[in-house]
Amino acid sequence: MDAVRSDPYDIDFESWRKLAKEDSTAFFAARAALIEQFIAEAPVHLHQRLRRLQESVDHSRAEAGSPARAAAMLMVMMGEQLELMSAQLQAVRDQAELVWRDENDSL
Repeated sequence: MDAVRSDPYDIDFESWRKLAKEDSTAFFAARAALIEQFIAEAPVHLHQRLRRLQESVDHSRAEAGSPARAAAMLMVMMGEQLELMSAQLQAVRDQAELVWRDENDSL
């Protein structure tokens, strides 16, 4: 299996499933290579953050004990991040509204 592709988003899930079933060592090596390729292609200022996120994902998967539980744990993690992003967006909106009001009140 060609783990590192020119387009890392073109993922053949059937090939990955087959590799995981037949050779878990090769699967995890290919997975690590693909993740590293993705991180390497991201802007440099995001590398550390992406590696920490991947460590958190890997820790959750190891702790879960089953694929279904791992998926549930990761869904919770994503939900928490979405809530945080939503709160941050609302704070930016609130600040923008205050700036807009200040600018329009002075007219």
